[in-house]
Amino acid sequence: SFLLRLLKQNPLDTNDLSLPATAFSTYDPAELNSLALLYQTGYLTILRDHYAMGMQYYDLDYPNREIQQSFSYWLTQKMSEVQEPELSRTFQGIALALENGDIDEMLEHLKVFFAGIPNDITLKYEKYYQSLFFAVFKFIGAMVESEVSTNKGRIDAVIKTEKEIFIFEFKLHGSAEEALEQIREKGYAVQYGDDPRPCRCVGVEFDPNARNISKWVISN
Repeated sequence: SFLLRLLKQNPLDTNDLSLPATAFSTYDPAELNSLALLYQTGYLTILRDHYAMGMQYYDLDYPNREIQQSFSYWLTQKMSEVQEPELSRTFQGIALALENGDIDEMLEHLKVFFAGIPNDITLKYEKYYQSLFFAVFKFIGAMVESEVSTNKGRIDAVIKTEKEIFIFEFKLHGSAEEALEQIREKGYAVQYGDDPRPCRCVGVEFDPNARNISKWVISN
């Protein structure tokens, strides 16, 4: 429960699983690093260490795919309080829709998932929804990246399948159209120009009052 509270307050950036050695010597609960705690609880392991500017850093990762899936499932279930069999049914629907390239169907399943989350635990900030989105797709085994850096900003999420690439931008206090326009304006798809797979851009709008996805727009 302590780890869950920490991850809710400081969502995990899974694209940066590196931290300084000093993070392991902090014992004040108010200053704990979630990556260090995930290592100490066995969810992450040390891949290598390296030095930068005289400081030692550790690169972490999941020991294997089973632990990554277990952690993603646990985090999704605990942050949403959606129980079985609804959770597994939602995961299956999302996975099949993504495999078929049906983003409309996939997001409809996500709407059902968010609708099942009790309103007293939903947090009204964008990172909460991004973290749940990422955990869901990690669990189903999708090739998903979050907060992908570009020369003009960060992409909220990128999902790659064997046939397509999907770029997602989320807006909690903004429209789906604004999210899609941000993808275009900042040229998020440019870095995938050499990839033979077609790229589709998806702007997703969350309604903070309804605590759910309210609208999305898709463009090639």
